[in-house]
Amino acid sequence: MNILLIFSGIAVAIAAMLGIFAHSRSGAIWFTWGGVVLAITAAFVWFQGTVPSEIPTQKAMANGSFPGTEKSIAAISPPIATAPGEIGWNFSSFLGMTAGAYDADVPAPQFRVQTFQAFGRNTWSSTITKIEGYVEIDRTGERFPLLLNKDGTPVDLGQLPPVEIDERTAILCYFTQDRSKWDGSWQGIEPNIFLNRYTPFTFVVSVNGGEERRYPFSTENCKALIQSFKDNVRRSRN
Repeated sequence: MNILLIFSGIAVAIAAMLGIFAHSRSGAIWFTWGGVVLAITAAFVWFQGTVPSEIPTQKAMANGSFPGTEKSIAAISPPIATAPGEIGWNFSSFLGMTAGAYDADVPAPQFRVQTFQAFGRNTWSSTITKIEGYVEIDRTGERFPLLLNKDGTPVDLGQLPPVEIDERTAILCYFTQDRSKWDGSWQGIEPNIFLNRYTPFTFVVSVNGGEERRYPFSTENCKALIQSFKDNVRRSRN
């Protein structure tokens, strides 16, 4: 950069001298033009020295290498909780679904979403005697209370037996406020209606009266699990 500035100064000086020389002799006008050319050249060289040698390209921006940008990829596979807590939750099958012939006018299999469900292991250093919580629909704030899955039968969480260290438990909730249908007789909701009305949602739980822990489930998480269930059912029938 310093060399360019020195060269620019010398070129400007030569251009000025040539201009003076040309005006002192009426027949040497071409020297004046030579001075002008050198001056323009000097200005161009100086300008080149002030412009960055590299400009981020569209390709660089697309690759996330443009300054200030970040790349992010949204995970859509069903989550398995690894966050610290009193219970290590397994959410690999977090939606309870069924397949059958619910509508005679629609070809089987037809699919329904009935419950949220989670399977947990006591990873704490104490016995768990109390679990409380609910599933909250993010868009509306509607809440569905958690139930205990007791040997395949949904019961009130107040019936939770002590869960010792490393022992397992299972909870669920129905996506309906009609308690008379919490006995497993409810057919459930069509997947598209479920996705539109109840997702995304958040699983909120506390243990032994402690702080609430929140686990979010996106619409993409739910879509992926529903599609996996559909594919497995169809493969089993072929």
